[in-house]
Amino acid sequence: MSSEFKSTSKIFQGQLGAYEVIVTEDESLTLKSGFFDEACHSLSGAKAETRHNYLKNGLFYSKSYKEKKPKLTVLEVGFGLGHGYLETSKALGDAIELHFISLELDPSLVSFAQELSSPVFHELKESAWGFDAQIGPHQLSLILGDARKTITTLKGFFPGLMVDAIYLDAFSPRRNPALWTSEFLSELWTLGQKGSVLTTYSASQSVRKTLDHVGFAVESFPGFGRKKQCTRAWWEGESLTEIIKMRMNSNIPLLND
Repeated sequence: MSSEFKSTSKIFQGQLGAYEVIVTEDESLTLKSGFFDEACHSLSGAKAETRHNYLKNGLFYSKSYKEKKPKLTVLEVGFGLGHGYLETSKALGDAIELHFISLELDPSLVSFAQELSSPVFHELKESAWGFDAQIGPHQLSLILGDARKTITTLKGFFPGLMVDAIYLDAFSPRRNPALWTSEFLSELWTLGQKGSVLTTYSASQSVRKTLDHVGFAVESFPGFGRKKQCTRAWWEGESLTEIIKMRMNSNIPLLND
């Protein structure tokens, strides 16, 4: 057993196979998916990674947050144990209205989150798209199904939807390549606007090249834990010079379906 984490005795059976419960270094929990053979969060700290990647270096960079808009909309790819919603709602408090939309393939993770993460997830009620909850000024919409399909239905569910931040937190390109392709990233592009920001833990050259290819301006930020770098992308501006050079480098493949 690696010294990087502490495994518990808990094993959950989900629709996508078994999940092992792991205590990460900040004492918060994550799950290791047997189906994808990968943990949902950094073993250096599930909650701390969420705050670093998606709040400190993501949402807090958005134009709407900086201008202290009274309502923010966040789209998350990969619900996991719900740390994205929990840490975001905690950071914003009751002064800001939040609509947090999360795409999740395995519906079993809802019951895991209810048991392992927070009692607030017991507020989730079945809806046309999966589950929904109004928790104070914060709305959580959990969209169940293959994200490649559900991403195309979001504006039907939520007319006029434009997000302030995207948390791209799917399993890695090596384990789950379908959620890193130009086709999927192009769909994410349609949901943002000038001043919106996308962040992800991945620093893959192919991911960065593909983000740039579909129209994002791509840059790096310091990684969390053992990762040296993560990736931030904008709906305006120009990518870093090193990423622009990747456009003509045929040794770095674009990710396509």
